[in-house]
Order: sequence, then structure tokens, then C-alpha cells
Amino acid sequence: MSQYGVIGFDTESKPCFVKGEKSTGPHLIQISTLKAVFLFPTEVNEAVRYLFTILENSDIKKVGFGLKGDKVLLFQKFGVHLCGSIDLASLIQEKFELKKPIGARGGIAMLLGKRLSKAVQISNWAQRPITPKQIKYASNDAYSAILTYMRVMEITANEIKIN
Repeated sequence: MSQYGVIGFDTESKPCFVKGEKSTGPHLIQISTLKAVFLFPTEVNEAVRYLFTILENSDIKKVGFGLKGDKVLLFQKFGVHLCGSIDLASLIQEKFELKKPIGARGGIAMLLGKRLSKAVQISNWAQRPITPKQIKYASNDAYSAILTYMRVMEITANEIKIN
């Protein structure tokens, strides 16, 4: 994975429903290239340790929506600094001069013309094994991030050529 300059990135955590409850996440880390998606359960220490070099490498862009919470949880749980991250909500807001940041569903609909279902988002990501629906959701989340980033870059490059 270290050969890629840009990867789609996200994490999933068991949701907290009780006031004051602290998250024990992330429970799953998702990485996507344009050709493949990789899901890493965080209790598999060898896999997570391998990811640290990628997550802390600022030369590899990690693109995703709403990465602020992911950064915090990665640092709290593993002491890992997510470097080279690009939050697509902010990027899309800036590039298209939107008044507010846009979420994953809105960004994907706007730029890819696709619908991203968030129905599985609040499921228990700490359970093992994760369900086929969770696998599909987690894979789509990371993959749609890299596709969205590539689309933003394509649109903005074409605008520059036209002007």
C-alpha cells in the first residue's frame, strides 16, 4: 500500500448511546485504493502495526469524510498520528465554494451521482465477525472516498485548463 500516493480512508467504531460513555474505537480501519479495499479489525495487532507506517506517512494522502474524529480516536487508542489526511468535507466546501461542509452522502451524490446508504453506520463495529452488510458499508465508505477525491481533482483540473 505504501506505493500509492492517495488512498481512501475511514474508521468505524461501536457507537456510544449513553451520555459520558467513552468510545473504545476505532474497531475497524478501512483503506482503499482504486483497485481494492482492505478492512483491518483493530484487535489484530500485527495488521494495525503494519498500518501505522502508512497512517503516519505524510507522503501518502489519506482522503475521507469527517476525519477529525478518526484522528482523535486513533491517537487515543494507539498513539498514532494520522498524517497527510485530507478531509473531503472541507475540500469540497472550498473547491466548490459551498457555505457549509458537505457530508459523505451529499458529496457522493453531488460528485458521483451515487447514493451511499448509512443504515449500517450505527451498528456494533466491535462485534466479531462483522456482518456482510457491515463489510459492504465499510468497503463502500473507503472506496467512495477515493473516487470522490479523484472526481474533485478531475473537475478542478478541467476548470483550470478552460480558464
